[in-house]
Amino acid sequence: MRESVCQRFGGGVALSWSISHPSRLVLVLARGDFQSADLMRLLAAIDAAKASSYRKLIDISQLTESMAPTVLREFAGIVRHRERERTVGPIAIVAGAAGASRLANRFADNARGERLIEVFGDHPGARRWLNSFYAFEGDARLETRT
Repeated sequence: MRESVCQRFGGGVALSWSISHPSRLVLVLARGDFQSADLMRLLAAIDAAKASSYRKLIDISQLTESMAPTVLREFAGIVRHRERERTVGPIAIVAGAAGASRLANRFADNARGERLIEVFGDHPGARRWLNSFYAFEGDARLETRT
């Protein structure tokens, strides 16, 4: 099966992502500053790819610390609301530095419902955690495919 890749480019990449159907994984990289419209494009791409139930690894280690708290709260609310409408996968957030870690924990606290959301300092820890989940009930572990 082929891997689908979707990205948003502009005057510098604020938010880019790839969606892997074989691995049932969405990778997201956030850099600098991004706006609500960027997040809505990401969610639309996930919906179009029918990837809501996929595991998600979101790297915010390159975000600026000046991200507006209203954007963060709005996105957390949307994530929590989407959980009530569809099957959703776990989210691993790679934060890295202390500033990004504060943002990630604030987001996780506001977005967490039934969905599992964890914050990590590095990619290997996030991947190990995500690989402990099954794509669908009864499927083999995904660890060997990612």
